[in-house]
Amino acid sequence: MLEIILLSIGIALALSVDAFIACFAYSTNQVKAKKSFIYTPILIGVLHIAFPVIAFTFCKLFKAELESIGNIIAGVIFVILGLMCIFKKDDDKCSILDFLGVVLLAVGVSIDSLLVGISLSFSDLNSIIIPALIFGLISATCSYISIRLGSKLCLLKFNFDIISGIFFIGLGILTFFNIL
Repeated sequence: MLEIILLSIGIALALSVDAFIACFAYSTNQVKAKKSFIYTPILIGVLHIAFPVIAFTFCKLFKAELESIGNIIAGVIFVILGLMCIFKKDDDKCSILDFLGVVLLAVGVSIDSLLVGISLSFSDLNSIIIPALIFGLISATCSYISIRLGSKLCLLKFNFDIISGIFFIGLGILTFFNIL
């Protein structure tokens, strides 16, 4: 059991790196979206729990190679997030866009959890619940910490929209070509 917990912590830290960086970039240009600072880490944590559980449970249905599909989906999501950062409106009326951005961010950084669930389904592991809970807890914590750091940097009154947009587009391209 200790071996599973330690392995799960290691995997969770690896899964959380992109969430940490993406949340940091997202929060540097979200001055008015303080509510999203609370539910973004929660949504990321929930998806880091749900995706491996779904993939682990239904792995027998997924006979095709999923890694390339996952990379394409995550890459497209990151490029969309980047374009949203660069071309975002300065309206206060676009809360649905903020929510959509949070959902896209959470799905984009959590999509690799599907592949982890598939990988773990081929191991001797009987249940994915404990590893998935560890994945969710660590990714939510890392996301929250990075959002807090990004929001502090945001107070510098520098426009990080272009930098965040370029970062997400670059992350999307690297993910799309399976470099990251």
